[in-house]
Amino acid sequence: MIRKISVLFVALVAFVCVAWYLGWWVPNRPDPDKYPISGIDVSHHNGPVNWAKVKVSGVKFAFIKATEGSNWQDNRFQNNWSESKKAGVYRGAYHFFSTTSSGESQALNFISNVPKEVGMLPPVIDVEFSKSRSRMSDAEFYEELKILQDAMESYYGVKPIIYTTREFLENYFEGRMIDRLWAREIKTKVTDWAPDWVFWQYTNRGRVPGIRGRVDLNVYRKKLFDFEKLLLR
Repeated sequence: MIRKISVLFVALVAFVCVAWYLGWWVPNRPDPDKYPISGIDVSHHNGPVNWAKVKVSGVKFAFIKATEGSNWQDNRFQNNWSESKKAGVYRGAYHFFSTTSSGESQALNFISNVPKEVGMLPPVIDVEFSKSRSRMSDAEFYEELKILQDAMESYYGVKPIIYTTREFLENYFEGRMIDRLWAREIKTKVTDWAPDWVFWQYTNRGRVPGIRGRVDLNVYRKKLFDFEKLLLR
């Protein structure tokens, strides 16, 4: 009897692990009644996206990778940008911050590749590099990030969103106000370390019709009316 119970327990654990790995089960999935506005974020890693199917599945918004550092552009950005608009998905673009480039050069890279359009979400700055591998001192990082933020706000007319992780926040933003925080927390709930989050990326193993393989899933914190106030006018 004990052996049967042990076998069943091991089988159950194995099933749960496989379900999590394949994206069938997300243990920290937000309550859809509390957070009904769901979204994804994509890059070239996700391959071709059928945005019509994505829209029909219930996805309301998407953040699309555009640039990185001072001279890298995502080769699927332009297609994702135009096709997501055709499908009626609210979308914004994000930039991966590099410690090997100035804030000014990174701003020029992003602005040169991401058009300013009515109805788009604010630009996003993705900061999640390892502190031990940073090529900038803390003071240099804060200065160059501020230059990038100011340039984006000046061009697009809205404050950028900051995407970051718990580790990065503790290393760089402890005690610093982040006005629009997109927090990555794929293991537990996010509010214990980021009580002021606006967007929450809660898994990197989601499944969405129209996308082959796993994809990052997100939710917006407030209501649709509040969400629409974020959009460029």
